[in-house]
Amino acid sequence: MQVREGMSEVVVTVGSGHTLREAASAMCRRNVGAAIVQDPDAPGPGVITERDILRALGNGKDPDSERVAAHLTADVKYAAPDW
Repeated sequence: MQVREGMSEVVVTVGSGHTLREAASAMCRRNVGAAIVQDPDAPGPGVITERDILRALGNGKDPDSERVAAHLTADVKYAAPDW
């Protein structure tokens, strides 16, 4: 089995400076549970998930002022489609 067999064809990308609400809205429009986060100052792409957003809201964070960069999933592992 190769990684590509478990990959989704729908990918949502947001910027690290987007708000949590903007990220959640983009994810809802595309019906996905995570988004790739692009930050030109970071060594690689990040990921924000539904759970990251839910955790922030549950901790009283404002979705209209909190930025995606502060709520990324930690320790993301990457794999090539042909692995």
